[in-house]
Amino acid sequence: MKCLDLALPKDKDDLPKLEQSSAAIISPTAENTIDLNSNEDTAHPSNWSGRYKWTVISLVGTMTMIDVFATTIFLPAVPQILREFDSNDQLYSVILVSIWELGEGLGPFIIAPLSEIYGRLPVFHIANLLFTIFTIGGALSTNLSMLVTFRFLNGVTVASLILGPGMVGDMFTQNTRGRPMAALNLPGLLGPLAGPFIGGYIAQVKGWRWTFWIITISISIFQAPALIIMRESYWPRILKSTSLKLQKAPPTGNFPRPEASHEEDKKALFRQAIIRPFQILIFSPSALLLSFYSAIGYSMLYIILVTINLIYERAYGFSQGSAGLIYLASGLGMIAGVIVCGLTSDWYLKRKSGTGEMKPEYRLPPLILGDIASVIGLVFYGWTAEYHCHWILPLIGTFFVGFGTMLSIVPVDSYLVDAFADYAASAVSGGVFFRAILGALVPLAGPALDATLGLGWGSSVLAFTVLAFVPIPIILIRYGEWLRKHKRFQVVF
Repeated sequence: MKCLDLALPKDKDDLPKLEQSSAAIISPTAENTIDLNSNEDTAHPSNWSGRYKWTVISLVGTMTMIDVFATTIFLPAVPQILREFDSNDQLYSVILVSIWELGEGLGPFIIAPLSEIYGRLPVFHIANLLFTIFTIGGALSTNLSMLVTFRFLNGVTVASLILGPGMVGDMFTQNTRGRPMAALNLPGLLGPLAGPFIGGYIAQVKGWRWTFWIITISISIFQAPALIIMRESYWPRILKSTSLKLQKAPPTGNFPRPEASHEEDKKALFRQAIIRPFQILIFSPSALLLSFYSAIGYSMLYIILVTINLIYERAYGFSQGSAGLIYLASGLGMIAGVIVCGLTSDWYLKRKSGTGEMKPEYRLPPLILGDIASVIGLVFYGWTAEYHCHWILPLIGTFFVGFGTMLSIVPVDSYLVDAFADYAASAVSGGVFFRAILGALVPLAGPALDATLGLGWGSSVLAFTVLAFVPIPIILIRYGEWLRKHKRFQVVF
């Protein structure tokens, strides 16, 4: 729906003073209409002060860091958990990590649609509250089934990964989104960088339950200022709230109280919002291919993250605490990847577009570099670990895999935000869904792959898989605009 039909006064000066502050949000473009796409108003989120917008990015990025931190701080403690619950089933070592990803796969199809009905802000705060409650549940778990359940629910309520890119789209214009998109991802990379390192020593000194209590304390500390500072950024929701205020205001002078021309069917609206992410994936080939493409790179990194701990403890004799250090290399690679995206994304977009159209496809070239880096990293990691070379050599491979992973995620999210504008959260949710599902399922094959082929050939198979998807960004850079604009592939909401 592009416009709301409201019985507005023709002259804004005739609005009651109570509504004059809200009139800054309302941009009449024709008689009795409000333009949902207008970004010229001072109340539009893109016109908020730079300091405030970057404060919001910092808060959301920090929440992302805590979410990712909650996943990775847990990794070194898995052997300790299995011992406490008297389990020798090594499959649980993968399930305890992967079940979170399954939750993240479901969460986007709930969180993204709700944010486009009720706004980003309430969904963000409620999801964070539930995340905190489920984290406490994990800390108090008395058996593996209970722990697995709370880990799954934690994954479902990860909101910042889904809503963050949409908030960037809300607040920044297309030619300035590259840097905030990169900055939004940067704090989250401290999770894989520091999480296992900190978690290893916490589990060793205080026990595995304290890895959950640390997350509970951390998210509570940052959620408090978020409740005070953050405000709604989704422009259609801001306009909707304003129109409701005008409907409730008393009539003034000769002008009646504004009223909606019809009552929206909330159930129908919710159904439409729920299916919107699926519509984007089904009817937009570019969104489907890119979402799946980014998930392939992510799953390659994840299969390393869930298996490397046991490899270093057994093959290199690392203790539980020092084993956390092995995750630093992939984390540093991810940070390097985000920095490259931040420095090049907007610059390349402006350079290619000149004074012409800023095409979302201009965000995609880093994907090719990311593929090359991931292939090199996987091969190097596998074969150096296979022959028990110096312990630092496999970690150099994980650095390249981490670097390539971020070059396959940040440009895709930037493309989806540019291409789908007001429905950016729904578009990005498709990518989060595929990343979560493959991140959960692919690592399950890790132990069997290593046992059958060995680390060297097993990692090489993963590298060949990544290599097989190189044509996707090449094709979309060349023909993506045609696919995006072809009437057969237009997504109608």
